[in-house]
Amino acid sequence: MLVLVLLCTPAQADEKAVVNDFIVSIPVAEAEEVIRSWFSANDIQSFHYFQNQEIRVIETRDQDRAWIIEMSAHTPLATRFQVTAHTSASPVQVSSLRSYLEGYVNHAESIEDTFDVVIPQAVKDLLPAIVCIYASGKERSVQLSGFCIDPDGVIATTAHDLAVEQSVRVLFSDGHGLPGRVLRLDARRDLCLIRVPRTLPAIIPLDKGRFAPGGSEPLYALGCPRGERGMIQVGALDGPPRRVEGFPLWQAQMHIEPGSSGSPVIDSRGRLTAVVKGRYRGTDAVGFLIPFETILQFLGKY
Repeated sequence: MLVLVLLCTPAQADEKAVVNDFIVSIPVAEAEEVIRSWFSANDIQSFHYFQNQEIRVIETRDQDRAWIIEMSAHTPLATRFQVTAHTSASPVQVSSLRSYLEGYVNHAESIEDTFDVVIPQAVKDLLPAIVCIYASGKERSVQLSGFCIDPDGVIATTAHDLAVEQSVRVLFSDGHGLPGRVLRLDARRDLCLIRVPRTLPAIIPLDKGRFAPGGSEPLYALGCPRGERGMIQVGALDGPPRRVEGFPLWQAQMHIEPGSSGSPVIDSRGRLTAVVKGRYRGTDAVGFLIPFETILQFLGKY
């Protein structure tokens, strides 16, 4: 959801400038990428970028578009913008920038409207097999989604910033938490296994997986984005597979947020088709998926 506060007042230091002050619910680094993409779309090539303490600044000097765009963290997930535009800049162009940012935030919500909002029961039945994983990564704390694959305490997820034998904490769908340990890891395939000291009551079976879902059929990612348990995101494949370091990745039109990585992707009959790897940088509406074939290769079952 978009949070917007808008003030339009004359800049005290310069009577020829107007300051637009507003807040958008995306992180600062992502906001910077969105602004750069807007520059590219509007053929604005002349700009300078620098960072002053906790404020990121972009200055443009392109004919009649002379702006200073300051970005600072309002919260970890929201950015405060102060856009100082000289009066020679067209008000329509300034409004266009703000509208572009708003549209970017709202885009992912509109994607969900293109699919049937009714979640199949076969998908809901797998929610007890979904876990949230918390760990200290090499450079920062890590929160991932994961799914139980073996009653003997084995959980699958992505390998983001984890290491073999590393201790993690696993939170189950019933709210119960347990310590876990990274059992096996493949950084190139971006997959790993975690073991917990518990017999798992629910799993997602690997012997019923699916190799090639149709490009237009809905797929369901089950996970805990931003630490919220029991979330289901709906999407579909979007384009042919890509190859990264020799391994295929599917591109999907799907809402992907921090913490979604490691989510199993299920078809309408409850069959595992992929695992969420991450999102395309600069948007949370395009994700990359690790195909079922790669999961089996990692497990030595293919």
